[in-house]
Amino acid sequence: MRTRREQSVVGLTYPNSLSIPMNEVFKPENLARIPTDKRVVVTCQAGVRCTVIATTLRNIGFDNVFATKGGLAALIKYLGAKTAF
Repeated sequence: MRTRREQSVVGLTYPNSLSIPMNEVFKPENLARIPTDKRVVVTCQAGVRCTVIATTLRNIGFDNVFATKGGLAALIKYLGAKTAF
């Protein structure tokens, strides 16, 4: 749920990952892209925006959505920059 600018600096490139900016998540065409049969992990820089998005998605029926606690900053701190990326 990172902005396009953030994505251009540091972005996740996991296979089958989606990059949808926060202000575009709830457009019908983007909601249709979010899988309902797999675990979905939402991330952002510090964890606040992804928590809001994940909570809202769960409230509208996406039971498989989780937020990255602390965002990419916490992931990098936990794994180390080299391992995380």
